[in-house]
This record gives sequence, C-alpha cells and structure tokens, in this order.
Amino acid sequence: MFKRFPSSLIMIFSIFIHLPAKSAVADEEKTWVNITKNVAKIEIRTPNAQIVIQRNQDKTHTIDPPFDKTSRPCPPFCIQPINISGGIKTLGELELITFMQSIPSSPDMLLVDTRIPEWYRKETLPLAVNIPWTEFDKKPEQILTQYFGAKKTKAGWDFSNVKTLVFFCNGLWSPHSSSVIRKLLEIQYPAEKIQWYRGGMQAWKILGLTTSKP
Repeated sequence: MFKRFPSSLIMIFSIFIHLPAKSAVADEEKTWVNITKNVAKIEIRTPNAQIVIQRNQDKTHTIDPPFDKTSRPCPPFCIQPINISGGIKTLGELELITFMQSIPSSPDMLLVDTRIPEWYRKETLPLAVNIPWTEFDKKPEQILTQYFGAKKTKAGWDFSNVKTLVFFCNGLWSPHSSSVIRKLLEIQYPAEKIQWYRGGMQAWKILGLTTSKP
C-alpha cells in the first residue's frame, strides 16, 4: 500500500507485534486501532524530528470542537466537489500519508495548509507549511518564487522546475484550498504538479489521525 524506500532513506514502517500471553494478545488486538489492516503506525524522520502518524487508540474517543460541527452557513462554506478541474488529483488519507513520507527526502514536494495562521497555530497536519489563502491575492509573486520554485521571466512565468504541491484547509465544506488551486491554474501552473486533500482537517480528525502544533 505504501511506498518502500531504501534503508539509506528515512522512511520507516512500524507494525506492532504482540508477544505476551494469549489472553493479553487477544485484548490488545481488540483495542488496537490501525491505519490499515497491517500497518499500525508510520514513522517519518526529518532532520529535526521523528514524526509518528497513527490513529487515536481510545475507542470511545470522539471528534473535538470545532470539527464536531456539521452545519455551517453556505455560502461561503459549501460542500466542495471531488474534482476541482481536469488534471488535479484528489487525495484520500492513505495517499496523503504516502506523500508525507516522501517530503523529507524530496525538496520538490510541499504540503500546504492554506488556512489563516490562527488555525494553523492551533494544530495542523504533520509536515505542513502555512501559506494562508489570503496571501495569494496580496503577494502571489513572492509565494510562487519563494515557496513553489517558479521563475519570473519577460515572457511570463517559467514553471519548468516547480514543486509538486498538496493543498488542504479545514474540511470538505471549506472553499479556501480549492480557490487557491483555481488561482494557480489560471496562471498556468502545471495541473500535474497540484494535488488536493479535499477532506482537510475535519476528515483527518474524524479518523483520529495524528496532528501537530507548529
């Protein structure tokens, strides 16, 4: 399911193996909440930290506010489509985790939290950088050159060496990450270099997956 890397790289799969008495084994297996059938957690080592992605192990756990809220005013918080535009890949959680695993060894890959800084500082997805959706109208050239690897030329934009980007925001009701993607498509940023985690923070937290604080 997940990408495998040589030992020289820093991606590590960790699957728990229980070896106590049979009764203890049975109890642990009943309470353990895996990511997939055979993967209990995933460890990603960066130059500064080791990140562990797993699900909440408390089977009575419920999603916490404000992501327990189901109804928000529409507009602006309307349900987003699965497909934004042709060529844009929409990711689920397992595909996003695979992308996360590649980030430490691939400087040309970037996970972008498009929410405003107040949301980002509370919690975000592991390895995400914050580039608020509000900034794309204020300083698009700085974002394109400093973060995405584009070059400004006399003829326009050179996107030949840009990064592969995954965008997300608060959830499948939030329009902010999809609006950023549409802005990039308007200026001809390559669609094959853009991906979208539609579920955002709410879907990630519904599954009890690990979040981080910057």
